Amino acid sequence: MLAPDGSGWMFWSSWSTEFRVQQFTWRVRGADHLVVRARAEVSGSTALGEHDYVAHRVDEVVQVDVESSWRFRTETLEHPVSGSLSVLELDRPFDLGMVGARFARVFGPERDVPMSLVSG
Repeated sequence: MLAPDGSGWMFWSSWSTEFRVQQFTWRVRGADHLVVRARAEVSGSTALGEHDYVAHRVDEVVQVDVESSWRFRTETLEHPVSGSLSVLELDRPFDLGMVGARFARVFGPERDVPMSLVSG
């Protein structure tokens, strides 16, 4: 998730019960560089609770300070169902816990939510 204020986070979970969240800050340097600084990693487990609610139990919080950068380009693609999609393509996979180098917007800018990305 990339918020307009330069904050962000990534959530990963397995089919079993493990999860991991990375909190980071980001900025664009120049016209084509994405700079990301990882700040914290949270890990733990999940369990299914009442009414199919997923509960998260935090086992560990680690403060980190790791900066990485990628060259990027953006393009707009037409999708037969979704219409126009904004695509962010990085020069190598985004390796802060998420695999992939091409990402599309989950929600359009008309939604009042931070930008969520899905790997494609």
